[in-house]
Amino acid sequence: MMRYIPFLSLLALVFCLAFHVSAQNVKPIWRPEVVLVQLSSEQNRMKALKAANDEAAMAQLDKDLHGVFRAIRNDFRDHFTAYPVYFFIDTNLASVQHNHLDGVLINADDEVQRHNPIKGKEFQIVYYGYPKARIRRTGYLRSEGDDADFDTHFGKVWVVCDRDMNQVSYSKPRPILSPQADAIGDARYKYTSPKYNIEYRASADKLQKAMLDMGPR
Repeated sequence: MMRYIPFLSLLALVFCLAFHVSAQNVKPIWRPEVVLVQLSSEQNRMKALKAANDEAAMAQLDKDLHGVFRAIRNDFRDHFTAYPVYFFIDTNLASVQHNHLDGVLINADDEVQRHNPIKGKEFQIVYYGYPKARIRRTGYLRSEGDDADFDTHFGKVWVVCDRDMNQVSYSKPRPILSPQADAIGDARYKYTSPKYNIEYRASADKLQKAMLDMGPR
């Protein structure tokens, strides 16, 4: 009697083989090849100042944005080595999400890249702000910190997102320092606006630890 494989079993076998092959071709998004740092343009605040024709305040805001970018750039250059890093302004987020990166990305030397320097590479987006949801220790963040890490009274942290801005991780908050202790820190890696609630404190090393700890769910 001729042996045969039932049709449904054959179909299941073909499906499993196809899934196995396709899975081998999928890059793991929890291990990006490049990190893109989103910089705030304070667009709404700037629009309000322009409408009020407040030139002094606009000049101060422009100085603040440059000061924060300089501190972030220095911090990543000296304390983040896990992945290559480029920067972009938040008003270009849609272009980044659609991979339209010519003339959008900025390197560590503050040079706009006329042509896409990360073509074909998987990237994740990070921004300095507040996480939108707690990451469970059984999720992407497998061993970094505990429940206190999500308490936003500690201030801003680095939030890691996929290209659709879905949060996948965040860095551990930096310790709260007294004004005296904070003043001792290296000025290259921090900035505080004398007028607005705009500031940055060195934390690229904490982002690196969080990203290296990420893994599949």
